Amino acid sequence: MSVLKIASTAVCAVFFAMILKNAGSQLYVLVTMAVSVLIIIAVAGKISGIISQITKLSSYLSNAGQYMALMIKIIGITYVVQFTSDLCRDSGYSALAGQVEVFGKITIAAVSIPVVSMLLETVEKCVGY
Repeated sequence: MSVLKIASTAVCAVFFAMILKNAGSQLYVLVTMAVSVLIIIAVAGKISGIISQITKLSSYLSNAGQYMALMIKIIGITYVVQFTSDLCRDSGYSALAGQVEVFGKITIAAVSIPVVSMLLETVEKCVGY
């Protein structure tokens, strides 16, 4: 889907959700979730191009499989945490949204430790210690 289609779908969903919310219906949350899932599905179609570019980049690096797997994992964590956090915040659960974000940050830090370790080993080899 093009950017205009995604943007117009999101704007229409927001207007529809606002109408439902003002009418006192709780269905606005379901509308928001449904459109969010549709947008994620549309974005999933673009992931194959990104993965092919990452594979191309990995041919330039030693230990590329490790780096690329970690990079994809971190990107996935970021998208899932952002989606969940936004959904919680839109539903009125800001505290829960904040906790999801903290969990995501800690998870990304834990997942990225091997990358930092490999980087330090590479610097150590270059410097000669």
